[in-house]
Amino acid sequence: MAKTLQIPTFAVIALILSLPCLTVAASGHSHSVHALQDLRLASALLQRTDATQPTIDQPDETKLAIDSIEGAIAEINDASIGDGTNKTGIPQVDPRVPRQTRLVKSLELLDKAQQDWSKEREGAGVSGLQARVSAQIDQARNRVRVAIAVVNFDYSESVSTR
Repeated sequence: MAKTLQIPTFAVIALILSLPCLTVAASGHSHSVHALQDLRLASALLQRTDATQPTIDQPDETKLAIDSIEGAIAEINDASIGDGTNKTGIPQVDPRVPRQTRLVKSLELLDKAQQDWSKEREGAGVSGLQARVSAQIDQARNRVRVAIAVVNFDYSESVSTR
């Protein structure tokens, strides 16, 4: 079983290392570029495969996290301090990577995006942008933490014996 988990984890790491490095724009917004890269990959990792669709009565925390991530990306792009690329698509992620691994890696990327974004200076005409984007990233991080807790929850422990 250990071999099966090593291959998907390796696939995630290979994907991250194979992403093309974006050139930093002359505008000096390198932190926003790094944050955008991390946000896009985190969103891709959160996409569900057919095998991991939620049931009707379950709140879909990952969908809510993706919505927050997309909101943060839109805020950065609307302020025109992004990486200058129009990335409407998401990076491809191997669907065989276990859901737990994808959730944990996306949380790591969201933490990294938050760190990068916190270093971005707020320019003229974009008052409050830093706080809005940070709030969106925080919402996504919280949703992913809940999703991780749900995946790790042992339902057999919660059943009471009568």
